[in-house]
Amino acid sequence: MTTSAHSAPSSETAKKAVQSHHAYAELTLEHLTVKGWKPVFHQGDLFVLDAATAIWRPYEKEELVRTVAQLSDGRKHCILRSDYAGIADQAHSIAKDASFFKQAPVGIACAGSFYSVEADRICVEPLGAQHRQRVMLDFEPCESSTPHFERFLQETFQSDAQGEAEEQTRLVQEIAGAALLGIMAPHQKAVLFYDPYGRAGKGTLERIIRQLVPSEFTSAVSPFKWDKEYYLASLVGSRLNVVGELPEGESIPSANFKSVLGGDLIAGRQPSRPVVTFHNEAAHLFTSNHLISTRDHSEAFFSRWLLIEFPNSLLRARRPVDVGLIDRIIPQELPGIAYWALQGGIRLLKQRQFSASVVHDRLMEKWRRTSNSIDEFMHECCDLDPQLKERRSMFYASYKSWCVQNNRKPFAKPRAKELMEHRVGLPVHFAMLDGYEIIRGLAVHDDYKDRHFSTV
Repeated sequence: MTTSAHSAPSSETAKKAVQSHHAYAELTLEHLTVKGWKPVFHQGDLFVLDAATAIWRPYEKEELVRTVAQLSDGRKHCILRSDYAGIADQAHSIAKDASFFKQAPVGIACAGSFYSVEADRICVEPLGAQHRQRVMLDFEPCESSTPHFERFLQETFQSDAQGEAEEQTRLVQEIAGAALLGIMAPHQKAVLFYDPYGRAGKGTLERIIRQLVPSEFTSAVSPFKWDKEYYLASLVGSRLNVVGELPEGESIPSANFKSVLGGDLIAGRQPSRPVVTFHNEAAHLFTSNHLISTRDHSEAFFSRWLLIEFPNSLLRARRPVDVGLIDRIIPQELPGIAYWALQGGIRLLKQRQFSASVVHDRLMEKWRRTSNSIDEFMHECCDLDPQLKERRSMFYASYKSWCVQNNRKPFAKPRAKELMEHRVGLPVHFAMLDGYEIIRGLAVHDDYKDRHFSTV
């Protein structure tokens, strides 16, 4: 029996034709292709479709090296372990696709189902490879009652100020939805749960939100460690990064913080593994009994934050802690909480920004002033009005005197000017008048004017 000249070569003939590392890598990727879906290399990991679950799962480098050996061992240029590792690296290079998972539809995978967000509603359809999901819940969201959770939110955020509790609850719902759906990163925000007294519910709410993301996709990397590449590497693949009780008195490395939150390309390294470059995909949730220390007073830093206050401390009120609350909420009400979070995610997608909160605004003003002596002096010791003016030399002498009296370190005169010019929302600008530099938009109260002032 003769074979046509156009017949496909036998598998053995094809194997013999494979002699380069590139060809061996192509052969390996073909072997790992499932239902026509080729493996995808993303942020340091090769993802292969799991046919049973339709979830894209990471294929470890060592496992890939073994697969190369099993498929091609003994062939030309494929004899040593270094050959297998080189072929695996080439497979990573071929399969690299930065846009594949970015183009995934917004939603969350459950066992056999995909809950997608379209317009103002939740749609449920069979989960498939086309959904490009790497994260899967072990339960399904369900529109059901959550009495314990609702009571917890009411008691946690209740306030005498009209509308504050509702605004904070609304914002928390959007934060939970962003974490569940993996859509926080584009907003370039980090969340701070702030409780100055303790035992006010922030730990309980943090644990509930953490249940909305599978544990293998959560991390606990403090932003105070984001200047170290070994810690940064732990953020690769994370959907939710949660850190409790940040250090007091230590300044956060703001350049690295802004780089991670800002979506910049960042580099991390894990022990015995090469450097991996990636963009942050995680939602970041921190809890603290104090506002974070910072030397960065720029709008670029402060605008990265969402602040939630927990005003009802059980310690302060001398009330007992409900030790069994979390055990009643999570086992019984988690599907309903996930559905509640999805509603928050829908609203966030529709608004394209997080809802406003007067509590957030108030805390931000407090944070700016306590971390910035020039800002605190302007608000405590000056009148602010576009019609007012003050000699710059008078202002600075008065500011330095106030710092001495209040044990604060004054900024140098050029730095003080820079901070005032860049302070968003203040009617302050510098000008020349009669040969003197003046500040328009403020005037120092008489009680705080420096009595030994001289124009130096």
